[in-house]
Amino acid sequence: MMAAINRAVHGHRAEHFKYDVLLTKYSLSEGTMLVPQILLLTNGKRYNSHVAMIVGTFDENGQALLYVIKYPYYGGGWVDLASFPGYSCIGAGDVNANFWLNYRKQNLGLSIRQSIYHTYERVEWLQKRRP
Repeated sequence: MMAAINRAVHGHRAEHFKYDVLLTKYSLSEGTMLVPQILLLTNGKRYNSHVAMIVGTFDENGQALLYVIKYPYYGGGWVDLASFPGYSCIGAGDVNANFWLNYRKQNLGLSIRQSIYHTYERVEWLQKRRP
């Protein structure tokens, strides 16, 4: 499963790099490009398509698996298996949300009801703090 998700993520990144960088900055005419190799390598390494995604799957044994793709934080669009602690957050408030779930001792062994309560509790707390 990890290999399939990695292929999809890196294929998506390559396509966006092609259209966002190569064809807009280095295309002389349709089908011809003049790109120095050093620029291609440096732009390719730094390219960020700003994708953040959580993918949940089940393996052939029925075990739940959680994969996280966070471009802004990992710099290259790496796919990470989030098996421990068993949860992950994405978005602008992901650091605070992860802190809250850790504080509430969120883990894989908790019931769905308890997990939803931890999430709801955090959202309710945030809404009370807003002016």
